Amino acid sequence: MNYKILDKDVQDFIAKNINNNLSKLILSGSPFIDIDIKTLATQIEGKKKIQKKLPLWFTTFGIYYPSRISVEQCSSEKSAKFKASLVSGENLTDITGGFGVDSYYFSTTVKSVNYVEMQKPLMEITSHNFEQLRAKNILCNCKNGLDFLKNIEKKQDWIFADPARRDNQNKKVFRFADCQPNIPENIDLLFSKSDNILIKSSPLLDIKLGIEELGNVSDVYVVSIKNECKELLFILNNNCTKTTQIHAVELAKENIFHFEFTYNEESNCEVCYSIPQNYLYEPSVSLLKAGAFKTIANRSGVSKLHKSSHLYTSEELNKDFPGKSFRIKNSYPYHGLRSAKKDLPKQANIVCRNFPTKPENLHKKLKIKNGGLAFLFFTTNKEEELIILECEKVIK
Repeated sequence: MNYKILDKDVQDFIAKNINNNLSKLILSGSPFIDIDIKTLATQIEGKKKIQKKLPLWFTTFGIYYPSRISVEQCSSEKSAKFKASLVSGENLTDITGGFGVDSYYFSTTVKSVNYVEMQKPLMEITSHNFEQLRAKNILCNCKNGLDFLKNIEKKQDWIFADPARRDNQNKKVFRFADCQPNIPENIDLLFSKSDNILIKSSPLLDIKLGIEELGNVSDVYVVSIKNECKELLFILNNNCTKTTQIHAVELAKENIFHFEFTYNEESNCEVCYSIPQNYLYEPSVSLLKAGAFKTIANRSGVSKLHKSSHLYTSEELNKDFPGKSFRIKNSYPYHGLRSAKKDLPKQANIVCRNFPTKPENLHKKLKIKNGGLAFLFFTTNKEEELIILECEKVIK
């Protein structure tokens, strides 16, 4: 760390330049004798990247920023606060500390937190930031997370891990066995130190595969923000015997949408299929990732268009449906595209669900500009027919 970065005039310079052209700034060189332009650029870029992601860090004076990848990979404040709401107790060990956002919020719900990070420069930066944030119950350790666990004597109420999803060739991986640390390979060690384990993974991971890999999974949380899936959370309990509960969670501004079900319930669920009625529903992304395709229809009292389309319909508006709602204005058979083309809007948002062509190809083929207030859903109905639904969004 270059502690000159923390001088007030340097901090003021960083704050004033976060919206300026960084390339031009680099070419002009550093205005400070003891700080090179590369270090200064890293701080400006880091502060800009966390402005919306980590507002507490952004507004706290004297925060030091690490490399771009550490800033990009860290949790957002919203998702970190949610993770913290899942744990409690006397102590927790975070064996993959990183930029420390999760550790900081764990410290608000657990009395004592061990932050463990094997990269010394990153550990020093995060330790400094904890001081700026006045987090006094976090103990920072520069060690390999698994080695730290082997030597810790006191049993922990929780262990948290966010395994690195890169292999030795720096290629992206998703299976837990391919990540670092390898959680399935070291599960006995983790359970010897705690009965409760919280694992974060990429939203691209297949949930059922993750449950199978880890074992003892009591709960899985699919977390999305602004209808974008951000992360999967697996809670493991030693000697877990209950059926795994799947939670679809949307972290909205004012409240949290939470839908809970099991895969057994989904498999055994009865669902009605229907031709398009007056209203169309597109489920939130967390529900789709969680796989609550039939369960959400059953509980909401709506019908599915097709077993694989994952679009829903009803005669009367269901104001509580978790997702986007649309009023269906017109329905056209896709095989009658030539006759329908003249009636389609010249500008629309095209959505494809269980349809053989991509939206970008349809925009080009139909010469329809992207955007506007109209929505065109290209999908398959219960009769296995390709159809187009012209819709307008319902404001709830």
